[in-house]
Amino acid sequence: MSDPRPAAGRPVDPAEEERELRHLIRQAGPRPAVPASDLGEIKAAARREWQRLVAAEAARRRWARRLAWAAGLAVAAVGAWWWSARTVPQPPPAVVARVELARGDVRVGGDAIDGGGEPLGSGGELVAGSELVTAGAAAGSPGRLAIRLAGGPSVRLDHDSHVRLASHRRLELLAGALYVDSGVSPAAGGGIEIDTGLGVVRDIGTQFEVRLSDTGEALRIRVREGRVTLSAAGESHSAAAGEELTWQRDAPPVRGRVDSWSAEWEWVVAAAPPIEIEGRTLGEFLDWVCREAGWRLEFVDPALAESARDIRVHGAIEELTLEQALSVVLPGSRLSYRLEDGVLRVARGAGRLQNS
Repeated sequence: MSDPRPAAGRPVDPAEEERELRHLIRQAGPRPAVPASDLGEIKAAARREWQRLVAAEAARRRWARRLAWAAGLAVAAVGAWWWSARTVPQPPPAVVARVELARGDVRVGGDAIDGGGEPLGSGGELVAGSELVTAGAAAGSPGRLAIRLAGGPSVRLDHDSHVRLASHRRLELLAGALYVDSGVSPAAGGGIEIDTGLGVVRDIGTQFEVRLSDTGEALRIRVREGRVTLSAAGESHSAAAGEELTWQRDAPPVRGRVDSWSAEWEWVVAAAPPIEIEGRTLGEFLDWVCREAGWRLEFVDPALAESARDIRVHGAIEELTLEQALSVVLPGSRLSYRLEDGVLRVARGAGRLQNS
């Protein structure tokens, strides 16, 4: 049999190559037939592979449609948010306090050093985040402020003070001093927190002052009624009524005593919001005076204590000091009083004012 491969260097003749290939096929003879069982398995395998490829392609198309749908939904959601943020007004910040008294230069916004901000007057509302600043004596019009927090507690700021209203239950004292009267019994607790930067003061009821030193390196707490706690530098300290607690970094706390009616509270009385006494009972008036001044009330005649709850008082005391208010209201009710060592004693008879 001749070699069908072309000789080296001789060109290939296609016709001759085809004749050689036919000759080889004829010599090989017919191939044996594929068994029927093998042919069935081959066909079944081919069908399974075809079905697998079809199913895979269908699944790929389904996922492509889902991804396209999800992408479209995401784009629509982002577009809706963007449009609503542009067109729907956002709710205003929550009102957390109302101004009851603003004397002198008092502002909202700005700070105690650089000034600025807007003048603040009585009756205005304050939202969370408001910063309150009272001017000092050097400004020519020292400011004092009294606000009523949502929920009831009264807060007052001395001059040269800077306070931020984080919420109706949390205040940040940045400079100066503030006074809190939560108006709740010591057992109930007022729930007010004051962050001073040096520590956090918590109210357990009900009247107290917190003051930062001019340098901001020391903190003093005075408790008029109830109890407060101070959490600072990983430690906790408490002070009860009549106590003074001074704390500064890297030093043990120093304790002292303070009377509820002493001169240290005069600024608090000066910043007290006035009340309307018209139509109130004498008992309500006396309770208010004694709470503001830190006095203890005594009636010389026990029966007078009962009748004081029924006596109605009239007039206005907005521009009067507490003692001036007493000298006007009590004689008008045919009563006299004597103030001695923080005790206000009330008796029958319109006698002259007696202080000792």
